[in-house]
Amino acid sequence: MILDHPEFSRPARLAASLLSKTEEQCEQLFLEKRVLVRLEPSFTRVKEARATLLFTVNQVLRFCPNVGLIVSADGADLAERSLELATGIQSLPPDPFLDR
Repeated sequence: MILDHPEFSRPARLAASLLSKTEEQCEQLFLEKRVLVRLEPSFTRVKEARATLLFTVNQVLRFCPNVGLIVSADGADLAERSLELATGIQSLPPDPFLDR
C-alpha cells in the first residue's frame, strides 16, 4: 500500500483532513493523477530554467509518483537527472517516468 511509504503518508494525511475523507480514500489522488513538466526548447541552455525544471520535478515527486517530462534532445541530461531524482525520492524506478 502506498500509504506505508513515509513520503506519501503526510500528504495523504493532509489531503484527508482537507477533504474530510480517510487517508485510504485520498490515496488515489497520488496514484492515479499525473503531472507533466515541460521545458521549452529555447530555454534548454538557460541555467535558471534548468534549475527550475529540476526543482519542480523534485518537489512534485514528493507528492505524486507519476511525473511526465518533456524536454528537447538538448535536454537529455535533464531527463537523466530527473530520473535519478525520481529513483532517489521513491526508492524504486518510476513507471513510466519519461516521455520523450
